[in-house]
Amino acid sequence: MSKVDFLDALAAWHQREGQATRGVDVEIAFGRTQGDWVKRSAWIELESQGRLGELIIWSTGEAEYMVGKESGVVVNEHHDLGSVEQLIELLDRLVEAVISTE
Repeated sequence: MSKVDFLDALAAWHQREGQATRGVDVEIAFGRTQGDWVKRSAWIELESQGRLGELIIWSTGEAEYMVGKESGVVVNEHHDLGSVEQLIELLDRLVEAVISTE
């Protein structure tokens, strides 16, 4: 199991970015597994202008990155993260993909 607490890092990012996006047309939702799971997870979902994005991360650092439009999935990637910096880079990329007008 990773020494980095990716789930808490994701929760902290959500708390910061949730405040930063007030007044911007982006909806952000956060969730995390409840109970006594060995492999816990948390996720962020973003929605803006017909685009959807989701990042699911497990306590091990494994992550699933997905971005789509109303017409279907555009990107679906698996990542193995080793640092909070890598997580933040992936989240920044997710936000950019969801708010993009292209």
